[in-house]
Amino acid sequence: MSHVYGSLEAGEISAKARDSDTSRDMLAGMRFVLEEVAEARHLLNNQLTSALAEIQLLLLDVTDDEAREAYVVIHHQLRSMRDVIAGMIRTSGSSRWA
Repeated sequence: MSHVYGSLEAGEISAKARDSDTSRDMLAGMRFVLEEVAEARHLLNNQLTSALAEIQLLLLDVTDDEAREAYVVIHHQLRSMRDVIAGMIRTSGSSRWA
């Protein structure tokens, strides 16, 4: 015997409730992933900031042209990594550590 509530049968109500629980679980999972990405980008950004500061100090004192060229390449690579991390900040949508 099927119970009818308004225009929905009991089975339809149960299916909608399951869908709602699934949606909540999916949203909770997505929120968890975004928080993990935010934490990772924060940690990476801190390390990059330190590395960039160190390489800038080295560039101030270096006198050897070959070493300077190597430091410039490293500096450029670190800045590229920083840009990737900045992209993660914009993409994740979380401002927890932005």
